[in-house]
Amino acid sequence: MKNIVNTKPLITSTVKKKYLKNVENILHSQNLILGEYTKKLEESVKQFTGSRHAAALSSATSAIEVILKYIDVEGKEVIMPSNTFISPVYAVNNAKGKVVLCDINLDDFNMDLTSLKKAVTTNTKAVIITYIAGKIPRNIFEIKAFCDKNDLFLIEDASHAFGAEIDGHKAGSIGFAGVFSMYPTKIVTCATGGVITTNDHELIKFCELLRHHGNEGSLNKVLSGDMLLSEFNALLGYLQIEEAAEILKVRRQIFNFYKEHLQPIFQKNGLYFQEDESNSISSFYKIIVMAKSKEQCEAIRKHLQEGNINTGHCYGVPLHLQPTLREEYGAASLPNAEKFSQSHFTLPCHLDLSEKDLTYIAMKCKQALEHV
Repeated sequence: MKNIVNTKPLITSTVKKKYLKNVENILHSQNLILGEYTKKLEESVKQFTGSRHAAALSSATSAIEVILKYIDVEGKEVIMPSNTFISPVYAVNNAKGKVVLCDINLDDFNMDLTSLKKAVTTNTKAVIITYIAGKIPRNIFEIKAFCDKNDLFLIEDASHAFGAEIDGHKAGSIGFAGVFSMYPTKIVTCATGGVITTNDHELIKFCELLRHHGNEGSLNKVLSGDMLLSEFNALLGYLQIEEAAEILKVRRQIFNFYKEHLQPIFQKNGLYFQEDESNSISSFYKIIVMAKSKEQCEAIRKHLQEGNINTGHCYGVPLHLQPTLREEYGAASLPNAEKFSQSHFTLPCHLDLSEKDLTYIAMKCKQALEHV
């Protein structure tokens, strides 16, 4: 029987043809970095997000690090939710800041504003908000107003959220700066890479300096590493963005299929999808289902796995319980982050799923609930 994976990159035949044709341009130009396609990638991200400026780097981790160094968080606190990836922690450490963790809510699984407010001190400099599974929180403008009032830099970790929007505002254009990941499984991919978006021209100039060892010609202005994206990666990302609208459309159709066929039985059994409002558009990077208990979640996952359906997670271990951070943060009281990590799973969502696949997945979900 066919194995249905949870997520996978899909490069369309159109993109493949364009890529192979344009690779020749790169090779003939002998311009392998900071060339035509890096500029095209940056311009397309600007246009898609409505931001004034964009800069491409080797990874989203590098992008976060550059922003934090620009606003100078050395010796300062940077708040982030505990259910996020480890890379922002690494970026804060490299920028010589101090990580502070806050809790999430259990509706859309994003940062909880009350927990954020409690975490702020006179030493707080920035807030990194993760748009979980591509969903901008319903109260993002309230969070932004709180940050503005308290002179905090709001950084949007929109790694999951390319193309997401709320009230007409695209992810990456709401806070001081946004960060997109272009890792293989993301909405659009460069294979590897990241992009900063911002309205602050000086941040972009700083990024352009740091991403190439901090050099201006033969002079080193700032000690920094190599954070460059190759032209080959930039070309793939640029071509993927040309298809982003269709990619997002298909991902929403997948979610709508699951919602139509599963929401009634989910509600009956105490499960629910990530909150989705009419004034916002998720990228549906992942389709999260919250179970009523750890035991119910594990039983459903096991049943689906036996049917060759791979479920996933959206940060199965919160940061404060990670082996590398448990000693420092393990005593933190973050009950929602812990409950979420134990009791959620993600359904398959990628562009290689057929209607037959989706029908089979829905059927197996229903069967699972008959046995738990």
